[in-house]
Amino acid sequence: MRGALARALLIGLCVIGLCFIAYGAMIPAKAWIAQILLDRAFDQSLSKHRPVKP
Repeated sequence: MRGALARALLIGLCVIGLCFIAYGAMIPAKAWIAQILLDRAFDQSLSKHRPVKP
């Protein structure tokens, strides 16, 4: 009984830790994608001679 409870607690803590890691990795990923979209919009604005939204 005690071993099963400890194992469930350990698995729960690992899952919570992985969620925090994923959330922390999401911020740089969003910034990287945003930079690509801004670069594309800027290039299109230069070629079309009018503003283009990213």
